[in-house]
Order: sequence, then C-alpha cells, then structure tokens
Amino acid sequence: MFWILSRTPLLVASALSWVLACLWWFLIPYRRQVAIDGYRRAFPEVSPGPDLRRMVHGVILGYFELCREMRVPGSIRMDYSGEQAMLAALQLGHGSFLLSGHFGSWDLCGAMVCRDLQLPASVIVKTPKNRAAADMIERIRTAFGMGLLPVRNVMATVYEEVQHGRQVVFLLDQRLSRGIDVPFFGEPARTSPALAHAAAKSEKPVHTLWFIRDGVGRHRAEIGPPIPMTGDVEADTTAFMKFYEERIRQHPHNWFWLHKRWRR
Repeated sequence: MFWILSRTPLLVASALSWVLACLWWFLIPYRRQVAIDGYRRAFPEVSPGPDLRRMVHGVILGYFELCREMRVPGSIRMDYSGEQAMLAALQLGHGSFLLSGHFGSWDLCGAMVCRDLQLPASVIVKTPKNRAAADMIERIRTAFGMGLLPVRNVMATVYEEVQHGRQVVFLLDQRLSRGIDVPFFGEPARTSPALAHAAAKSEKPVHTLWFIRDGVGRHRAEIGPPIPMTGDVEADTTAFMKFYEERIRQHPHNWFWLHKRWRR
C-alpha cells in the first residue's frame, strides 16, 4: 500500500481522492449522517454536502502526500508563519504547550512542522486498538522526529517534558466523555480540561498551531501567539474552544467532522 500511495502522481491522487470522497458520501450513510448532524449544529443555514466532501477529499489526499513525503523528503511544500517567537523561546530552553487540532491533513502537516522547524515536541495520542494500525502510526510520526505520549497516566510526563524545554502538543477538538462542558458553536461540548490544568500548574505558555491546504502538494502552518491564561480551568478551556471555533468558521471544510463532538 505504501509503495502504491508514495508513487501515485499527485494530480492522479487528487482525482482518486475526489472519487473516494463521492463514494463515501453515497455508500457510508452512518458516517455521512454523523458529519451532517455536526455540521448543521455549527452552520444550520449552509448546505453541508460540498464542504464535507471537500473535507474527505483533503484527508484522503493527505495520506497520498504523506507517503510521498516519506519516500521523497521535500516533495510536499509547507509554508510557515508566526513561528519566530516560539522558536526563540525554545532556543532559550523554555518549554511550552502547543494547541492544535484535526485541521486539514493533520498527520502530514504536524509531522512536517516537527521536522522542518526541528521542534523538540511530543504529542499526546490515543493508541488505536488495532496493533498494525498503531505500529504504522508510530513509525510515521517518529520518522519525522515527533515524540509520542500515550493518553493513560500521562500528566507526570507532560510536566517533565515542558520543564526540560520541550513542547507538548494537545488536540482538544474531539469529545472527552469525562471532560467538562464548555461552549462550542453555542452548545455545551464535553472537552478535556487537561491542558488548562497543565498550563495553570506549570505556568508555561500555550501557543496555537493551525493547518490549511493551499493546493495539491501545498500546505500552510500558522503558529499563533500564546493564548492569555487566567488560571481558571473552565475559562481557559473555553478560550481553547474559541480558537477552534474561529478557525472552523473561516474554513469549515478544513476540520474533521466525522465524530460526535456534541454527544452527551
């Protein structure tokens, strides 16, 4: 599979991704309905079909691009903005947190950011139950220099990482059943308070990281300044959700809608 994906011309891969996105729309009704229900909660006046098919196209194409970039480093273009202040702090040994999410081709872009900017970063990941899938994801991410932290009993390691000048990446845009309710597109959504707790306890800044596709084989990463922290876990978690909501409103097709974000 890797041999095929990594050698498929990108324009052909883009066309195949559109075919697969249309097949998904018609042949997998359950996941389609999950995406539609979530999209309509956020954008009740907009027809969901075009953005959702565009989302699936981008996700599929991203894995073609990821395989190609692993085989031929530098074949995928990534443009950066806003990274200077964060890199200067890291060079001084100041650890921090990075708030990102399931934007665009996140597996490709997140790995490229770590490699290109030489970030001493680790990401908290939920390991798939399928052993083969878990091994594949681990090989992909570690190949780009990214550290992996398992979800279970991770916070002690998180504090050690940032105290030693590393970055820890949190993705908080999916539902956590044991989380707290904070507003997201005007409705309460269960969200992990872990990053707000970690930022308050360690007094380390929280930068933001956002990806978007600029074309076939071209992506952009935007690193934002630290989010102002109050020390109040609920208020700070709400601020994190506001970051997600602002970016999703700008580009609805750029977020992964295939999960039940508002499920109670």
